[in-house]
Amino acid sequence: MYRTTYDGTNWSAFQMIDSPNALVSAAPAVVSTGDNQYSLFLVRTDGSIAQQNFTNGTRGNLLQISGPKSTDVAPSVVNTGSKVALLFKGYGSDTSLYERDLIGTTWGPTSRIDQGQITYSAPSATALNNGKIAMFWTGTDNSLYQQNFNGTRWTAIKQVSGSPTGIQKGGGNDVILVAPSGVSTGSGKYALFVTGTDGALYDETYSNQIWSPFEQLAGPSSTAVGPAAVSLGNQRIAVFISGTNGALYEKLYD
Repeated sequence: MYRTTYDGTNWSAFQMIDSPNALVSAAPAVVSTGDNQYSLFLVRTDGSIAQQNFTNGTRGNLLQISGPKSTDVAPSVVNTGSKVALLFKGYGSDTSLYERDLIGTTWGPTSRIDQGQITYSAPSATALNNGKIAMFWTGTDNSLYQQNFNGTRWTAIKQVSGSPTGIQKGGGNDVILVAPSGVSTGSGKYALFVTGTDGALYDETYSNQIWSPFEQLAGPSSTAVGPAAVSLGNQRIAVFISGTNGALYEKLYD
């Protein structure tokens, strides 16, 4: 596992933050927990989830926070201010979504978000205002779906309007649906990024309870994996993709 940091002007060189034989099987998830503090979440090859905290550049011990066969795809993690919510798909043929919350320094039990989700992709969650969360995933029908946490409970599942026909699938003999990336851009507003079947990067925005049409941000054959987006504040967004040439790319929206 490697990391790079951005100081407002430049990206640092990549640094190894775990041993080469750390046996990480999926993309990591990271969340800010304070000034110069963040938590990294890793999926191990046995399906367990581990957490590692960083404070002022110093890393803590790697702690296992779920048992084996919890998940086999990347988790999603958000900080709502009152809790850190870890969201993940079940292991293997288990297409349900699960949540585990960190309140203060104590992890609560893992609970199934029992609303009938059928997903093969990793979820993507973004924190909204007042402790709310918006979560997105790709269903078995290749459509995009959304479910919100209203501060008390998870609401009904909705299909994202304007979903393109088919989301980019992995190669080889596996059929792996690529996860979308959703990010909040303000009160009741968010943007959703997906990889199309043509390998292009697309985004769709939600405002005033209306989804916009999809817009192409990077041309065909740009990537074969899901994007990662983050809000920079003041309606600014940074989105990252891994190119088909193996290089890492960033696109800014301001």
